[in-house]
Amino acid sequence: MLTGAFPLELGRHSSLVYLDVGSNQLSGRIPEGLCHRGQLQYLDASTNRLNGSVLTHSCCLLRRAAAAAQPQLAVDEAELLLQIKRAWGDPSQLAAWSTAGSAAGTHCRWPYVGCDTAGHVTRIALPNINVTGPVSDAIGGFSNLAYLDLSNNSIIGGFPTTLYHCRSLRHLDLSENYFGGELPVDIGHGLTAKLRFLDLSYNMFNGTIPLSLSKLQDLRYLTLDNNRLGGAILPELGDLTSLQTLWLAYNWFDAGQLPATFENLTNLVSLWARNCSLIGNFPSYVVDMSELELLDLSRNSLTGSIPSGIWGLRKLQFLGVYMNNLTGNMVVHDFATMNLTLIDISNNMLTGTIPESFGCLKNLTQLFLSMNNFSGEIPASIGQLPLLWGLWLSHNMLIGALPPELGRHSSLVYLVVGSNQLSGGIPEGLCHRGQLQVLNASTNRLNGSVPLDLARCATLWYLDLQGNQLSGTAIESKAHHHHQPPPPFVHRLRSTTHGVAGGKNMAEPRHASAYYVPLQLLVLACCFLRRAAVAAQPQPDVDEAAILLQIKRAWGDPDELAEWRAGSAVGAHCSWPYVGCDKAGRIISIALPNINVTGPISDAIGGLSNLAYLDLSSNIIAGSFPTALYRCRSLRYLNLSQNYLGRELPVDIGHGLGAKLRVLDLGANQFNGTIPSSLSMLQNLRYLMVDNNHLGGVIPPELGELTSLRTLWLAYNLFDVGELPATFDNLTSLVSLGVENCSLIGSFPSYVVDMSELEILDLSMNSLTGSIPSGIWGLRKLQFLTVYRNNLIGHLDVHGSFVAMSLTIIDASENMLAGTIPETFVRLKNLTVLNLFMNNFSGEIPANIGRLPLLQSLRLFHNMLIRAFPPELGMHSRLVYLELSGEIPEGLCHGGQLHYLDASTNRFNGSIPVDLARCATLLYLNLHGNQLSEFNWFDASQLPVMFENLTNLVSLLVGNCGLIGGFPSYMVNMLELEMLDLSFNSLTGSIPSGIWGLRKLQFLDMSNNRLTDSMVVHGFAAMSLTIIDVSDNMLAGTIPESFGCMKNLTRLVLSMNNFSSEIPVKIGRLPLLQSLSLSHNMLTGALPPELGMHSRLVTLDVGSNQLSGRIPEGLCHGGQLQYLDTSTNHLNDSVPVDLTRCATLWHLDLHGNQLSGRIPVRLCHGGQLQVLDASTNRLNGSISLDLARCATLRYLGLHDNQLSGELPADLGYGTPLLPNQPWTKPSCSSRSSERPHGAPARRPACTAAGHPWGATRTAGYVTRLALSKTNLTGPVPGGIGSLLHLDLSSNNITGAFPTALYRCSSLLVLDMSFNQIGGGLIPDNIGHGLAVSLRELDLSYNLFNGTIPTSLSRLRNLRLLSLNYNRLTGTIPANIGELTSLQRLSPSGNPFDAGKLPASFKNLTKLAGLEAGNCSLIGDFPSYVVSMPDLEVLDLSNNLLTGTIPPAIWTLKNLLSLVLHMNNLTGHLVVDGFAAMNLNIIVVSQNNLNGMIPEVFGDLKDLLVLALNDNYFSGVIPMNIGRLPSLAILDLSNNRLTGTLPPELGMHSPYLFRVNQRAYWWDSIEDMCRRPVTMPLCLEQPPNRASSHPHRPWTIKGELLLQIKRAWGDPPQLAAWSAGSAADAHCRWPYVGCDTAGRVTTLALSYTNLTGPLQLVHLELFGNNITGVFPTVLYRCSSLQLGLGSNLFNGTIPTSLSRLRNLRYLSLKDNRLTGTIPADLSVLTGLQTLDLSDNPFDAGKLPASFKNLTKLAMLILTNCSLLCSFDARFGVLFLANNLLTGTIPPGIWSLKNLQLLVVYQNNLTRHLGVDGSFAAMSLETINLAQNNLTRVTPEGFGHLKSLSFFSLNDNYFSGVIPMSIGLLPSLVELDLSNNKFTGALPLELGKHSPNLFQVYVNNNELTGGIPEGICAGGQLQYLYASSNLLTGSIPVGLSNCANLLVLDLNNNQLSGEVP
Repeated sequence: MLTGAFPLELGRHSSLVYLDVGSNQLSGRIPEGLCHRGQLQYLDASTNRLNGSVLTHSCCLLRRAAAAAQPQLAVDEAELLLQIKRAWGDPSQLAAWSTAGSAAGTHCRWPYVGCDTAGHVTRIALPNINVTGPVSDAIGGFSNLAYLDLSNNSIIGGFPTTLYHCRSLRHLDLSENYFGGELPVDIGHGLTAKLRFLDLSYNMFNGTIPLSLSKLQDLRYLTLDNNRLGGAILPELGDLTSLQTLWLAYNWFDAGQLPATFENLTNLVSLWARNCSLIGNFPSYVVDMSELELLDLSRNSLTGSIPSGIWGLRKLQFLGVYMNNLTGNMVVHDFATMNLTLIDISNNMLTGTIPESFGCLKNLTQLFLSMNNFSGEIPASIGQLPLLWGLWLSHNMLIGALPPELGRHSSLVYLVVGSNQLSGGIPEGLCHRGQLQVLNASTNRLNGSVPLDLARCATLWYLDLQGNQLSGTAIESKAHHHHQPPPPFVHRLRSTTHGVAGGKNMAEPRHASAYYVPLQLLVLACCFLRRAAVAAQPQPDVDEAAILLQIKRAWGDPDELAEWRAGSAVGAHCSWPYVGCDKAGRIISIALPNINVTGPISDAIGGLSNLAYLDLSSNIIAGSFPTALYRCRSLRYLNLSQNYLGRELPVDIGHGLGAKLRVLDLGANQFNGTIPSSLSMLQNLRYLMVDNNHLGGVIPPELGELTSLRTLWLAYNLFDVGELPATFDNLTSLVSLGVENCSLIGSFPSYVVDMSELEILDLSMNSLTGSIPSGIWGLRKLQFLTVYRNNLIGHLDVHGSFVAMSLTIIDASENMLAGTIPETFVRLKNLTVLNLFMNNFSGEIPANIGRLPLLQSLRLFHNMLIRAFPPELGMHSRLVYLELSGEIPEGLCHGGQLHYLDASTNRFNGSIPVDLARCATLLYLNLHGNQLSEFNWFDASQLPVMFENLTNLVSLLVGNCGLIGGFPSYMVNMLELEMLDLSFNSLTGSIPSGIWGLRKLQFLDMSNNRLTDSMVVHGFAAMSLTIIDVSDNMLAGTIPESFGCMKNLTRLVLSMNNFSSEIPVKIGRLPLLQSLSLSHNMLTGALPPELGMHSRLVTLDVGSNQLSGRIPEGLCHGGQLQYLDTSTNHLNDSVPVDLTRCATLWHLDLHGNQLSGRIPVRLCHGGQLQVLDASTNRLNGSISLDLARCATLRYLGLHDNQLSGELPADLGYGTPLLPNQPWTKPSCSSRSSERPHGAPARRPACTAAGHPWGATRTAGYVTRLALSKTNLTGPVPGGIGSLLHLDLSSNNITGAFPTALYRCSSLLVLDMSFNQIGGGLIPDNIGHGLAVSLRELDLSYNLFNGTIPTSLSRLRNLRLLSLNYNRLTGTIPANIGELTSLQRLSPSGNPFDAGKLPASFKNLTKLAGLEAGNCSLIGDFPSYVVSMPDLEVLDLSNNLLTGTIPPAIWTLKNLLSLVLHMNNLTGHLVVDGFAAMNLNIIVVSQNNLNGMIPEVFGDLKDLLVLALNDNYFSGVIPMNIGRLPSLAILDLSNNRLTGTLPPELGMHSPYLFRVNQRAYWWDSIEDMCRRPVTMPLCLEQPPNRASSHPHRPWTIKGELLLQIKRAWGDPPQLAAWSAGSAADAHCRWPYVGCDTAGRVTTLALSYTNLTGPLQLVHLELFGNNITGVFPTVLYRCSSLQLGLGSNLFNGTIPTSLSRLRNLRYLSLKDNRLTGTIPADLSVLTGLQTLDLSDNPFDAGKLPASFKNLTKLAMLILTNCSLLCSFDARFGVLFLANNLLTGTIPPGIWSLKNLQLLVVYQNNLTRHLGVDGSFAAMSLETINLAQNNLTRVTPEGFGHLKSLSFFSLNDNYFSGVIPMSIGLLPSLVELDLSNNKFTGALPLELGKHSPNLFQVYVNNNELTGGIPEGICAGGQLQYLYASSNLLTGSIPVGLSNCANLLVLDLNNNQLSGEVP
């Protein structure tokens, strides 16, 4: 805001090059000598008050008006500006950009544009003008553009690389838009080196920070904050040594340290790295940044101490490091930071004393030291700081007294010192300056009396002194009188702050108050007397302890009052919690707010005759008003608010209650009847609150006699219509009057202007008339004036002096006020909210309103104001909400001729004019995409009020208007209707059948709603329909046959519903059909054979159904087909050949079917094909040359087929595969659909690619080529082009490494594993050639030889580098250790030279996988691996390592696999601080290890493999190893172990199949994990083991397998089973396993789609369609794993199954078996798993003989028609969906190995009893849903550390939810819905459960707030908490919950703002 003239000699004494003084208030002339030295290049003096002439000069300065005389530019820059304008949809803001009638060069005078003297555009400044759309490429045509500001708009798209052409650019601001995608890799090379200012903050950029940014060496200002950037913070930013501002805050960086290279940034003035995932020590180098003014490293995980040098930064003003893990003392040497204004180091673990030097900071305004471990005294000098207004020291260990001068030298506002050990008195002068608002000194040792000056502190609204030793009489606080809390339930929260202001909030407010009125709290009840002195006083005659116990019993002996116990010493009740006594031991106070007591108030309470204070608020107390309180004659304070008290208030309440009563709060209950007039007898009453009840009648005039009243709240009742009593003019002491929504009529009560003490006046939501009296502005203390939603008229006249300068909120909206907005409003410096919308104000908005410093909300829409924005709006305050848009005016239909109104896609709001709703001539009405108040989230049943009279309507378009409720049925009577659009609303219910009777209807769009049920069609007459779109609903049933009769139908969209059955054949015969979309339903049968034969079909989308049969031949018969998607069905046969003749086809998606044959040649013949996805089929043959040379192809997906041959050399010939044309986005709903509880998701969510093959996309382009597992052979072609993702793995590709890939400049993933590439070296220049963006490089399992190229170290963004199993030699390069982003490194299985693992690998701290087995490693075990905290897999096997295994290896919490076999390791397995509890695999065999086997190995619940063989271990085998539930392989052979085998070995391990034998080891653990571990079906007895049932295994040879194949009709799945092979060749056939003798022991044919009868033995065939009865031939195998589930077996289960005595596993699930479950199965005593679920058995009981199945680990009987009492004899129980009755036995919770308990959908009753200790600590799943269970949940559930899924929904559970549930670390889903739970949600819910995904607690009676940390893990997607009694505000943390899909909080009592 500079003023005055230019310095006259500017430019005469220096070589001035750059001068920018725009947007100031400079006046006078422009000096002559600015270009005196001839160097001036840039001059901007725009937007000032300069006058005089512009004198020409040799190098510069011509008036822009003369620009037309200049030679025209080669580039028409005016046309470029117009192109930019058109790209943004010709916004009205740029209406002045027009060449119509203008001379050349006039564009330099267009707003927002600046030019040089030659007429070149040098400046474009378009901040905050609300333009939308992408940036036009035309902007790159401004070669002289130096300044570009597009901030704070709605611009979308990727970073505009067209700016690379602007070579003069110095200032670029794109902040606060919607830019997204990754920043270009070459951004630093593309943008000009002249750039000094780059602001990309507040966008949606992702990916990593490009390395090339470091090339912009002139950058002074770089802000990337508030995006989604990931990876590591770029170390190369440290090269930008000219940087002065660097902001990186609020991104998604990987955990890591602030780069050490930042030490070079010595010119930094501002460093903002808040919330950047920083770890490690505090960066010490910042102490050398001598220019630093702002340093914010808050919200990270920094450790160590704060360097003492930080206090030597002389210019530092802001220091924020809160919420880290900092420790140590704050050491201060040479303190020089005297400019500090704010210090926030709270929420750390700092210790020591508070530095004395803090008392020298004369500029300090705020000091945050809370929540640390500081000790010692508070320096007295802090009390003398002159500017200090906020001091937060709570939750430390401070001692001594408060500084005596606190508040005397500064305007202290906040003092928070609670939870310390402070002593002494409270200083007198805390409110000396009259500004103190908050004082919290609770939980200390303060003594003495409360200072009297606090009673005179008019600003104090929060005072908490509880938990001290204060004595004396409780003060009557003036603050308490004059600053009242808001109504308990604010029905209309008038906040308009729905979002965060656009500006960057560097010092975010930590202690903001609520919008409505600041919450006041006075906690003095505990300070009546010191309780320690009570016992010494005389006792009263009445046994008051007994009275308290009666009160407790009436409430059911709640746990909260557990300390109220009988038998205590006399007078001990005075020390009970919540109770206060006087010196005589008589009870004078009971304070029980918000402790969840239920039931009525006992009459015994009347016996407390000395009771003065009673607070029972915020509980669940029922019944009527307790008249027993009439006997409490000393009562002064009575608060019964927020309960469930009801009925009428007693008529004699005023006589009955004592005359001493001062506070009576009955608000938020259910009282009805009238307000008793006897209340007027309580003459000492100061506070009367009866708001939020059901009171009726008239407001008693007698209340006007309560002349001492200071607070009167009557709001939200059901009073009769009437005026506010005239007697209220006597209430001149009123401070707060709340009569909102009280049915008031009549004029504004003028007497309120005489209430001189009034601070709060709320007359809103009534029917008051007349004008607002001018005297209202004379109330000096008025802060809150709300009169919205009345019928007030007139002007806001201000006569006399305007003295209401304390006003913070003015809301006079929704009235009929007129005139201008008073200019005096601009003087209200405290004003935060000004709402005048929906009135008749005219004139201009006062210009200086923009200068109000605290203004947050300005809502002036729907008036007649001249649209002149205040020029400085938002510059002086944190403006949060602004609405200044217009309305639909009255009188549009005044002449009775209005036919057409299109108001779509505007910002219109307010009401629809009444005359418009009655406009009989109206034919066309389009209100689509507005926020009209009649619509916005109002029930659609209200629509008749607006439209039922518009019977002549031809077109009604009300899409996207926020409609809810049922379908507006009256629309079936609009017989003239041709177009109806109700899309993108939230309509529910069914579609009225009458809609199909509208004969003239042509267009019907009801998509994106919540419509359900079938589409019922009666009297179908809508034969004119051309378009029907009902997609994205929940419609079910069949597709109406009548749809096939609509001869005019061109487009039918039924996708994303639940339609079933077949597609009507007649739809294929529709003559005009162009588009048919039926995807994402459950349709079956074949496609109509005539589809496309009778019409010119353009689009056919039937993906994601269950269609079968062929794809019809004639789909492209009409020659117009462009889009065909038949993916994810069961279609078979070949791809139709006629598709090759379809010249228009550009998208062909056939993936996920059973198509066979070859890919048709010439598919790309038409020259349009861009997308071809035929993956996951059974296609064979090779890829044709025609397809390889397809120039238009953008995506080719052929993976998971049976292709063969070479990869064509011409693949990608003619054009790179990197697409340069957009691919049409899939039609996906933007609204998250809700699902019925317990049901799977109704449809797949739209991925970023919109396709199941997961193709990635950059700015809408497909960039992935996936050809894995396609049997390709030959070399990689040279013309493969540029891609982001290339996967050629698992083929037979040969040749050398394809250096053509060097042209893929943006390549991210390259996978060429499992081929035969190589036979030579990996190119030396591979690191230079491949893109630096590469993240994954997999060359494993090929034939490369030679050494590993050192150039690989240049690929700094690599996350994965896999070179496994090649022929590489030499040593592993040390510079691989420079790839600090690596997460997986795999050089295993190469013949390297003997050597050590490089020491530089210690830098790879992000490694999750290190696989270096068989690498010729020598030397000691590399100890640095224990410093890799993310390590999951470590494989160093088959090397020559020596030394011991470091004990710290067992502290790696994430370790899953440890494989060290075949080395020379020695020593014991020392276990210190074991934390690797997730281990799956431990293999340390074939070493020289000794000592005992660690006991802790037996606690690894997930351990699959434990191999310790061939070592020197001694001692006994730990017994708990026998209890490992997941163990599959245990090899302890060849050691020196003694003792017995664990007796329970195998009983708890259903997968155990090798014990103490030499295990069959595969080449690597990776191979082992890739192969399925199948248990041999008929495994012969191990040698040398006695058997009571000797037997000979059944032998199956090759010929017998061929018989099996022929019996099933020679299916293609078994094509590899062929005759004529060698004798044992069958053992190499797929699906077959043999023993060493060549005998078939295993057949694994699961999910191979085999059909036909089962004839033979030894089969695992679940998941097929095998028919017939149970195969008795299976009895030949006596040792069997039998899996026949998911087939079509019928009949009964044969009793002869009992002959299979060695059966361990029996699964017959999901068949059609009937009868009862045979009792004979109980003889199969070796059974470990029995699964009979989902069969239609007869109703019956579980055989009692099953008690003999003692080895059962898993019993699954879901949906088996069981009808019996619950039995709890088994380990893992699935008994869901039966008819079980009785109770769950208490003994079930004593089963230590119980993991899964699933008994939902039964008839179980009673409560969950627990006998003895709760021992079922292994439980992972508990599902007791949909039973009749009652009572409370056992507390033991909260100790189940492995519990993931916990479902108790749909029962009758009551009581509170155990708090310990919130501590469950493994919790994924919690469902407690549809019960009767009360109390609060566990406070810790979500904080300890990082994987918490779903929470359902809806339909209970829960109270309290939503836990703050419920989304702490960041995985929460579903939160249903509707229909409860929840209160408080919605946690701010939910707004950062990135994965949240559904948030349902309906029907609660929540308040506050939506985050």
